[in-house]
Amino acid sequence: MTDFTSGVDGGIAELLSRGAVPVVGGGLDGEHEWIVQRQYGSTSEDIIDNVVREWLANGAKDEDPGGLWFALREHAWTPPG
Repeated sequence: MTDFTSGVDGGIAELLSRGAVPVVGGGLDGEHEWIVQRQYGSTSEDIIDNVVREWLANGAKDEDPGGLWFALREHAWTPPG
């Protein structure tokens, strides 16, 4: 792991420790502003590993604004299931 990916891991860990969850935007006309993305896992370790793995697989470049974000759980809608 490089220093850069360690920094990314640490940033995500800090967000999660403060109650943030991975989300995507619900769209301008969407019913929900933020939608929780459960596919990354339920533990901090799983979420960090899966988010970083996906980011590296996509070339470790800056993501577009329509990609993955983090939001506080109380500001995000969790789909049933």
